[in-house]
Amino acid sequence: MFGRALGISVPSLQNDPPDGLQMDALSSKYSMYNSVSQKLMAKMGYREGEGLGKFSQGRKEIVEASLQRGRRGLGLKLKGFDGDLNVDWQEEAEPGAYERVEWFPECSCEVPPAAELRDWMTIGQRKMEIEDETEFCDGELLSNVLRCKSVFDELEGEEMRRARTRSNPFETIRGVFFLNRYQCPERELVGGVGCLGCRGLGEGSEGGVDGDGDITRPENISEFRRFVLENTERKGVHFLMADGGFSVAGQENLQEILSKQLLLCQILVGLSVVRTGGHFVCKTFDLFTPFSVGLIYLLYMCFERVSLFKPVTSRPANSERYVVCRGLKSMTDPVRDYLFTVNLKLNQLRNSELDVNCVVPLDTIRSDSDFFEYMVKSNQRHAVAQVKALAKIHAFSRDS
Repeated sequence: MFGRALGISVPSLQNDPPDGLQMDALSSKYSMYNSVSQKLMAKMGYREGEGLGKFSQGRKEIVEASLQRGRRGLGLKLKGFDGDLNVDWQEEAEPGAYERVEWFPECSCEVPPAAELRDWMTIGQRKMEIEDETEFCDGELLSNVLRCKSVFDELEGEEMRRARTRSNPFETIRGVFFLNRYQCPERELVGGVGCLGCRGLGEGSEGGVDGDGDITRPENISEFRRFVLENTERKGVHFLMADGGFSVAGQENLQEILSKQLLLCQILVGLSVVRTGGHFVCKTFDLFTPFSVGLIYLLYMCFERVSLFKPVTSRPANSERYVVCRGLKSMTDPVRDYLFTVNLKLNQLRNSELDVNCVVPLDTIRSDSDFFEYMVKSNQRHAVAQVKALAKIHAFSRDS
């Protein structure tokens, strides 16, 4: 009865028993099964490529093991569990609270005049790939990052969250003493931008001209700058934090490209409302493209000290990093005006095949060896940690 229920007919006793050669072939083909199982199959007349039964009418394929995960429906097969990343993730440091901060060397060059900055902008064909961006990261390491990210493009969201929670030792902190998106009465969000200071900004400042809060609209940036300066005696704020972002589910490898204008506009707002000597922190993602690195270079020129920093509580598998800028220099208005011009051009080219590809010439970045070496080192250290974290999530998703 059970054999028929599985589509396997009980063979006739008239079938010839298998010879030695057939038994050897069967043994090598199904070496994962023990010898008793192989002998039973052979005794029942099994021949490779044929079904059981007097007329070989039984099923030819082995009944697959259940692919059901957790408490999902029986027979459900989730995408994202196949394949192997071949990455050793188990050699990782013990979790701790120590924060390692490395600052860029101090920039010795002065901010160029406005006319020269405008000549730095390079317009070319829109580029929607990142695999060849090896100027600021080793090619093999970049390939590993993108390969590991791609594994999760088709992984079910719930399975991804469960695996991430189990694999990240900081995930369970949640609301105990660390709040990732803490807000206080003195902080008002403006398209992902928040101002902190001795004086809070009143409601109504965050919506822009039409109340849409779109930080990429030049008129909203101008309006916000006007409001802040009017309420700070034309001095600006002491500290500004920008943590804008949006979902790039299924397009993680393109997050840097998709977020390029958002990053530029957050930096533009920072240079528009932070007072001389003030500080600025901005969330970034991957920093492989000349466009993104050029934005970091402009901050490097405008502030006394700059660091690329990933807190230990930031999920190690994502691309999130923070650019921390301390002490805004004077005479940085040309950079602010330049970024305002770049944003105008990005809006003009939004629905075309052209794009702004560079805001600082590559030769200028390469010629500053201190900046260039820090940038490459930071990218590669971050990529190594991310690859291991992604491989760890992959392992936890395959084996709960």
